[in-house]
Amino acid sequence: VRPVGWVVIAGFVAWFVASPASFLRHGHVVSAVTMFLGIIVVVLLNGFGARHSTSGPTFARLYDAVAAAMSLTLLAAAVVAFTRHAGDHVVIWVEALLILEFTAFWLVQTVELWDVRTRAQLGRGRGAPSAAPAGPDRPPRSRARLNPGARGTRA
Repeated sequence: VRPVGWVVIAGFVAWFVASPASFLRHGHVVSAVTMFLGIIVVVLLNGFGARHSTSGPTFARLYDAVAAAMSLTLLAAAVVAFTRHAGDHVVIWVEALLILEFTAFWLVQTVELWDVRTRAQLGRGRGAPSAAPAGPDRPPRSRARLNPGARGTRA
């Protein structure tokens, strides 16, 4: 666990020790929001990585769209929670929507990284070679339909 992770864990432990009733009442929502904020950061970092690799702008835009959707979902949930009494069913719907948005991220990342083992194999910039050749266990797959302007994609 990285230092930020330890700080978050320590904060939750301190909250539980200081106010167990508050922790039991609000811990799930705070933990879920913290987790999804972390996922949004990861989605944005993937967009940054795609923007600066041979993946090209298409994947960066897709990652940005997923991060925006997740952020708007959290913002809408916060507005609902603070402007009117939101029942438990609202939390379930918000979490379901965020999980669907996470699934969109996972699918985009799967398509982007299908032929590579690590993002480093994508190279940097448009002039860099595309993904390493597909191994015997993975047939080559075209990304041309998602990013027709990128060099080095297989047809």
